[in-house]
Amino acid sequence: MFVMGGALTVFIPGYHFWVKPKQPVVTAKPITNKLIVGSLLFGAGWGLSGICPGPAVIGVASLQPQILIFVGAMLLGFKLVSFVQSRSLKVAWQQ
Repeated sequence: MFVMGGALTVFIPGYHFWVKPKQPVVTAKPITNKLIVGSLLFGAGWGLSGICPGPAVIGVASLQPQILIFVGAMLLGFKLVSFVQSRSLKVAWQQ
């Protein structure tokens, strides 16, 4: 929490003084069931494994078995979601 707070304390003023965004940085988007389920799965995976997905990808270079298993499972999950979504699009298209 303190690291994030320190980063935001430096980032926010610099971003608004030098970048000067033309439109809102954060836009309101509807909260869908897909978003909720995805968030729950992401949080459960991170919580159960104790490994943050971003650094885990970099951690592959360490060749630690638990990191390799985690990243492999993560990639398998990506493929599974892609497969399920492509199947549901084909079914919806045929109807």
